[in-house]
Amino acid sequence: MDAATDAEIARILAEEHHGGIYEYGYMNEDDSGDDDPDYGTTRKKRAQKRQKARVLEAELMPPGMAKTQEAGREGALQSSGAGNGNVGAARYEGDAEGVKKQAKQQQQQQGDLGYSATGRRKRKDTGATRTASRAWSDEEEERFKEALSMFGRDWKKCAEHIGTRDARAVASHTQKFLIKALLRGEELPEAMARSGRGYTLSGKPLDPNSSAARAYGLRPKEFLKIVESGFLEVGVHVTTFEVDGGDGSTLASPKQQKKKVSKSGDDEVPARSTSPPPQPTEYALNRPRRTLGGQKSQLGDTTESLDLTDLQEFMGPIGAEGGRCQPFAVTISEDAVLVMDFHAHLSSCEVIGLLGGTFDTNTKQLVVKGAYPCRRTAGSDSTTSVELDPASQVIVKDEMATDGLIPVGWYHSHPIFEARPSAKDNENQRNYQAFAADKSTGLEPWVGMIIGPYDEQLPTPASHVQAWVVRSQNKNVIPYNIRYQKDPPKARITPALVKRLESALENLVGDPGRLNMQQLWRPFTFYRQGLPEGPAMKRSEKLRAALNSHLPIQDQPDAVSQFHQTIDAMFLKYWGTRLFDSNA
Repeated sequence: MDAATDAEIARILAEEHHGGIYEYGYMNEDDSGDDDPDYGTTRKKRAQKRQKARVLEAELMPPGMAKTQEAGREGALQSSGAGNGNVGAARYEGDAEGVKKQAKQQQQQQGDLGYSATGRRKRKDTGATRTASRAWSDEEEERFKEALSMFGRDWKKCAEHIGTRDARAVASHTQKFLIKALLRGEELPEAMARSGRGYTLSGKPLDPNSSAARAYGLRPKEFLKIVESGFLEVGVHVTTFEVDGGDGSTLASPKQQKKKVSKSGDDEVPARSTSPPPQPTEYALNRPRRTLGGQKSQLGDTTESLDLTDLQEFMGPIGAEGGRCQPFAVTISEDAVLVMDFHAHLSSCEVIGLLGGTFDTNTKQLVVKGAYPCRRTAGSDSTTSVELDPASQVIVKDEMATDGLIPVGWYHSHPIFEARPSAKDNENQRNYQAFAADKSTGLEPWVGMIIGPYDEQLPTPASHVQAWVVRSQNKNVIPYNIRYQKDPPKARITPALVKRLESALENLVGDPGRLNMQQLWRPFTFYRQGLPEGPAMKRSEKLRAALNSHLPIQDQPDAVSQFHQTIDAMFLKYWGTRLFDSNA
């Protein structure tokens, strides 16, 4: 070949091997100028890609650097004129390194802050000086505590109230506050407890063995002292009472240690009492139980799960034959709903009661005529679980019989969360339905009710009331919403109604979850188009509004006013405090 042909080959190879900062990787040692029989012609496509990359490179690169790159490209073409194509390409690669060095030097001299020394764009915060952290002042601490008591876990609103800290700083400071409160044995502010009593930013139970808990100051020995005091609840405040000692050992409080060490140093099982245990009653053997949330309830889909479930809807006419039809019609007296709602407002722990009424097997009509507040068993005072006291059940059943009624359902409260049944609620409902089953008809005339009084997401001060039953399908317990009618539509103010309200107050005189009705419920009244509006509401004001939603306040304003005075007098009698302001 002549010299002109060699020069042309070298020029073509130089163009193919040339690449800017955006072309890196388009050609490698396995690429060749030949056509690939499997993928078709690729040389033209590669050339198009290189041209697009050069245009993009010219647009994004600083002017001085673009000129330098172009000069390097021309130098590479000139140097490719001597020798064959491979020699030309090798010379270009050497020149390209020099071009890059020149570009770096030129850019440093120009002081271009938009690009790094390699020609890449710099981060926006490059060179920025971070503000040094500073301690919280006493005034900030005071506003911080006020914000938590007003807005709970709404970090943005808390930050706005403090004024000198952003939401991220507030959340970080809250985590330290929570650990300190736990180790002091202090309950969370009421506004925070509404979204969860756990000592975490989310409100879920705290894992004392987590790295975050240790990083914010949780010490095993101090934690076990609080456990020993009986203040904490597993599944509510924390996930477990056992903590890692740091050396691989597990520490537990003395109350949890079920073994004792003998004088010889060997472990032995503690001696059992020689007196025979009391025989459980028939009810105690058969009644459904709601257990406190513990480690087992954190394992996911178990029978003790406290996660709320979604309700299914029945289809077709009520009482009709069919797998998806509501099995019977339900009518509920507004008197009963008022008693349930009143009872649910009184405690931060779940409350429980029975529903009295009638059931007609011929018409498939279940009628709830009254709600009967019951006591919970000792030790079941929790915001996520409750257990019916057997002695209280016997008393209530006698009262129902006196009133000519039979048990047709039960109710309980979800104090600060949605009135949807948990998996454990569904299991209890299934057991209750089995006890009430009518063998002749195959029906299970038993309805469950849930009242949610203090959920902050309520659109109005009126409580959420949910009726439901369950069905077993493929070994799963499925909850179904129950459609019901109210008859009468408004509560009748009678001595029987007042007596049941008085019973609810009396049962909770020594209740550990008894609420201070003068404390704040939420810093607004209602939601309008998703936005909070209206003045802040105390719990007493929330209760009054909820009661008024059940009462004939328009038709009988004087009777309703007298009823409010009666309720106020009962609070003073049993709880030693008035419910309503004298001028309210």
